[in-house]
Amino acid sequence: MHQKTTFSRPSRETFVDALGMRRLWKLCAWHTERFMPKSKKTLLVRRTIFTLLLLGSMIQNVVGVPTHLELYHRPLTRFLRTYVVEERIYEGDRERVVTGVRYGALKEDPEWPKYIDSLDKVDSVWLRTAEWEDRVAFWINAYNAFVLDTVVKNYPLPQSGGIVSIRNIPHAWEIKHSLGGQKYSLTDIEEILNGFGDGRVWFLVCPAAKGGPNLRPYALSTSNILQELESACGGFCNDPRGVRLDTASNTLILSAYFEEHAHSFTRPVRTYLPELSTYDLPLRAVVDTIVRRLPQPERDYILSKHPEIKFSDFDWRLNEAH
Repeated sequence: MHQKTTFSRPSRETFVDALGMRRLWKLCAWHTERFMPKSKKTLLVRRTIFTLLLLGSMIQNVVGVPTHLELYHRPLTRFLRTYVVEERIYEGDRERVVTGVRYGALKEDPEWPKYIDSLDKVDSVWLRTAEWEDRVAFWINAYNAFVLDTVVKNYPLPQSGGIVSIRNIPHAWEIKHSLGGQKYSLTDIEEILNGFGDGRVWFLVCPAAKGGPNLRPYALSTSNILQELESACGGFCNDPRGVRLDTASNTLILSAYFEEHAHSFTRPVRTYLPELSTYDLPLRAVVDTIVRRLPQPERDYILSKHPEIKFSDFDWRLNEAH
């Protein structure tokens, strides 16, 4: 039996919201107008507003109160924990995790379409004005949810050349999804993600393919997004699906995923390792991103031997778990 989930619009009364702050500000303004000399009023009001904003931020971050945007994706964690399956693979002394999705079971969950429909009620003002971390987490969650929904609505997927893939869905990346009163395709959201100026976002998005990064079994949040960006990036750089070093041929074999998003790794502007000057941009930015997250032996080899870079074919088979 499925756990019942409520998809009502999040209430701003659940945390220190704009309305509550406005009421406090009006109270302080009335007090200063009535009792304080004019020369001291402006200074006190400014200090009071700053203190209230700081207090609201402290309450939200220290106590763990979810942000307004986080509330919309709170049900997503339940779905991911239920339908994302982790498989542990041991290769010598290394362990890696590969995730898959039980799409057939997710399709049968009556609460899933309610969650997808609830995203159309997102407050567009909050979506534009929220902090960077809040917006990044929200849009990655939205992208992953819409990818899952694209597969679910077309499940079971058709085969092409004996392969089951999201790419067999006609115009999968151009299908419009409702969010915040507007329509967005996956391509539209990819442009938004690219605008955040951090190439690591691509290691947290799920292309519904075996060759892509692992889908986290929980929704991203403001409090964990920075840690998750680095963890996902390091994970893919140390996964043979993403990076393989062939010392016999002095070749660094990278997933085509890096090639597709190569220009994203040139931002933010930074100083690259000087040993990588033999590579031109944006390839230098890609290799710099990878090398900094590899074990010391592989890192030293690449910096000293400057291997040839080759891109492998991307595995578009559906990341389905049974």
